[in-house]
Amino acid sequence: MKQEKERSFLVLMEQLVMLFVFALAAGICLQAFVKANDISIHTGQLRNAVSLAQTGAELLKSSRGDWDEADRLLKAQGYPSEKEDEQLIVVQDDLTMKISRKGVEIYNEAGEAIYELEVGWQEESYED
Repeated sequence: MKQEKERSFLVLMEQLVMLFVFALAAGICLQAFVKANDISIHTGQLRNAVSLAQTGAELLKSSRGDWDEADRLLKAQGYPSEKEDEQLIVVQDDLTMKISRKGVEIYNEAGEAIYELEVGWQEESYED
C-alpha cells in the first residue's frame, strides 16, 4: 500500500514537471511570436516610409526647390499637403512626410523619425 502511494506521488510529480516544462515552452514560443509580429509591423512601416520618401525626393528634384510647384505636384498625385516654414508636410495613414531644402524626413505617429533622405539637384546655368 505504501509503495502504491509513493508510486502515485512520483507519477503526479512527473506530470507536474512536464506541465511546467510545457508551460515554459509555450511562454517562450508566445514571446517569439509577439516579437516576430512587432518586427513585421516595423518592417511594413519602414517599407512604406522608404516609398513615401522616394516619392517626396523625386518630387522635390523635379520641382527644383520651388515650393509652389512641389505643392501642386503633391496635390496632383493625391497627397494632401500643408506649407509650413519653408517645408511641405504630408500626412498619409500613420506616416508624416516633411519635405525641406535639406531633404525628406518620415515620422511615425509617435513623432519618431523612421527614415531620412537627403536630396540634391543640379541648377542649370546659362552663360552668354
